[in-house]
Amino acid sequence: MSGGSKDFYASMVLNSSCPDAQLPTAMGAPPKKGPQPYRSPCYSSASANPTAISKMTQPFSLPMSLQSPPVLPAHVPRPTVLIATAGHETVDGSKQPGKMYTHNPYASTCTAPPACPSQSTSMESSTFSSPYVTAKVPRTAAMTPPHSRCGSTFPVYAASEGSCCEAGALANMLEDQFLTVLGNIPSTAMSSRGRHLLFNVLRLQHMDKTQMIYDELLPQFNIVALDPHGCQVARTLIEYISTPQMEALVPYIDPQAIRQMATTTQHTRRVLQAIFERHKSDALMPIVEVVTSDCQRLSVTQQGCIAIIRIIEYAKPAQKRMLITALVPLLSTLAKNQFGNYVVQCILKNMDGYVSLKDLVGSFKGHWVELSCDKYSSNVMEKIVGMLKGGLRQRIVNELIFDAAHLQCLLQNSFGNYVLQAVIGSAVNQYEYGLIYDAVTPHLHTSPYGHRIEAKLKSRWDALYSKPTQKRTTPVDAAAK
Repeated sequence: MSGGSKDFYASMVLNSSCPDAQLPTAMGAPPKKGPQPYRSPCYSSASANPTAISKMTQPFSLPMSLQSPPVLPAHVPRPTVLIATAGHETVDGSKQPGKMYTHNPYASTCTAPPACPSQSTSMESSTFSSPYVTAKVPRTAAMTPPHSRCGSTFPVYAASEGSCCEAGALANMLEDQFLTVLGNIPSTAMSSRGRHLLFNVLRLQHMDKTQMIYDELLPQFNIVALDPHGCQVARTLIEYISTPQMEALVPYIDPQAIRQMATTTQHTRRVLQAIFERHKSDALMPIVEVVTSDCQRLSVTQQGCIAIIRIIEYAKPAQKRMLITALVPLLSTLAKNQFGNYVVQCILKNMDGYVSLKDLVGSFKGHWVELSCDKYSSNVMEKIVGMLKGGLRQRIVNELIFDAAHLQCLLQNSFGNYVLQAVIGSAVNQYEYGLIYDAVTPHLHTSPYGHRIEAKLKSRWDALYSKPTQKRTTPVDAAAK
């Protein structure tokens, strides 16, 4: 009804009851609205009692049909009605129990709804605080398992009576999908969805299915191992096959494919890495021979240096010796490379029984000062200086410290001063320390790093010259008294 029709109807009522009364709007007063309890913080008793309206002194009164509906007081209990809000869905007990996606990535626990209607809790509540908030359902430990007990990062589904049957159905469905790709496994492995399918099949650890995948990938292993998707299937296959199966696979791996696997991406490199991490066999020697033949180029690439490091760490002793022997003459060149210096440091860590310190020092002969002042090779020099003893160490100290020109290079260089500190910190006895101290101290004021070198001299002096305090003996003349 429009505003004009309301005023007309009200004027007719007033004229019939009070002929002399005038409509307030006719006198310029704004029209009054009915009581609106949602705008006032508290409710009056008059609004709750409709009969009290007629007793109030007002300019006019409207019939009951035109008055606002009565408003219940706040203390009157109201029936609780489940109001569907955003993000909530009502659960219908008549629906068949099935999988419900209940994983909440923003919650600390994974909440599972009740499996059947009998487990649900009553939604009725005797108290009501707000008409826009639903009643809270108490959660038990069975309904809300901790997230740590889920044991998986996959979506969590509600438990139901048919969970075991569903697990079997999922396994059967996986097997059915696998059977549909038989005969086309290499191309399946080189696709995104096919890769995940083969992952799940291999993780079943069924020997027959693993053998089927192995048999089909064997002739095309080089192509699959270099594919962005297939390389991950190849790595997973290597992790699950036995060592005899790996030995049978080696002749199928092309030498060029080995070089590409070592340098293309981190995923292809992990295929080569998994071979030596999972299997120990002399039959892997052909792979080591290919890597050894191109070790210098591989050592200066980002992924190739890691491949060589992993072979040195995990290969059998004979394979490790072959690779280290080929790398020793190249150490001075590799030490100055941003990736090759990690290969040199790995050799220093795993050199026992494979290379002598004499051969190691000989590979750096005549390059000590140059390598000590380089950003990457200075790290190698620091480690070597701490390892050497006896005559080999004396040769290095003579070349670095007791040559005035070489000493000045170390004092003025931002990397060489760390090598000088390593020489001071590894002084073996007081005699050697005294010689180094006498050679270095007069030039400290010329070095921008003199305060660091002086602190290292002091700390080494404390380590070499500090002696445990001895008990005071009684003086001879004091005993005579």
